[in-house]
Amino acid sequence: MRYKIRFYTENDMNISIHYNIELAKAVRNLLNPKYREFVDKGGFSLGKAIYKPYTFSRLFPQEYRVTNSKLEIKKGYVDLIVSSIDENFWFSFLEGLLKEKKITLYGNTMYLDSFAIKKFKRKNKMIVKTLSPIMCRINLSEQTKNEFELFLKGNVVNKACVFKKRIFSLDDINLKFFENTVKETIVMLNGTPNKAYSGLILLDGDEDIVEVAYFTGIGPKNALGFGCVEDIKLKNERVIYKLSL
Repeated sequence: MRYKIRFYTENDMNISIHYNIELAKAVRNLLNPKYREFVDKGGFSLGKAIYKPYTFSRLFPQEYRVTNSKLEIKKGYVDLIVSSIDENFWFSFLEGLLKEKKITLYGNTMYLDSFAIKKFKRKNKMIVKTLSPIMCRINLSEQTKNEFELFLKGNVVNKACVFKKRIFSLDDINLKFFENTVKETIVMLNGTPNKAYSGLILLDGDEDIVEVAYFTGIGPKNALGFGCVEDIKLKNERVIYKLSL
């Protein structure tokens, strides 16, 4: 499932543009401690790799400005897309969200306004856009593009094996960037620069793999808000909660 969470700020906010870890902590803090422990201790794992069943987008403020390394968010609405393939995540997350009705970033409070469910239709072919960049430690050049796409295919195939409890191979999915849409950015994690890429991506193959990529993200560090993607044809959403003021 996937929800668009709408927050509102009562004051202007000035935060780092590298806010992924801070936002990931805010999302994580809404989860039930027992669920967090289950996930952290390998509730979803393959070999030594532990996979998180959720991801989220970057923030989408109603009005903002980027100055140097700061994101200035003006008073008003801020949207966040949260996505997960695990229904137990949603029981935990929505319970915490409805209890707290707010999140805090760098000492700034964003209050819950509403959330809407974003409809999804299973299919074996989909063009997706990145709602948050996909992490990478190499330059996406002509020499390494195929290598990068192969790495991402392996990533989504492994996650499909974990979350669908089936065996898949790299031949079961085709994953290709639309080259003229690719944009490189540098993101800082704990003071370390990392390359990340945004753009349009073709997913073509087994419906289960496409679904897992859609709901859990593409590439590494999805639970830090990387690799969240959305069907470019997705338009339908339905508000299911609105805070009464």
